Amino acid sequence: MTPEDRKLLQDTHDAVIDMTRMCESHEKTLYGNGQPGLVQEHQILSTKQGECPARNSSKQGGRVFNLGVIMCLLSAVHLVWMIIEGK
Repeated sequence: MTPEDRKLLQDTHDAVIDMTRMCESHEKTLYGNGQPGLVQEHQILSTKQGECPARNSSKQGGRVFNLGVIMCLLSAVHLVWMIIEGK
């Protein structure tokens, strides 16, 4: 084994050790270490956000607004039709 090969092997070995430590750190951050990790916290926030009364009421208000817009458009079409028929 040449000195270049030995150095390449040592550098690769050191890089693998660093990556292993980094992966262990990410595992603890994502899934927790006896505490909620980022994944579980995200699930909790998503659940709470879906149950938010203000968010749900705005969805219902959006339906009412859409219905009002449709009614206005139908009224405008009817008015134009009446004007055309009247001539």
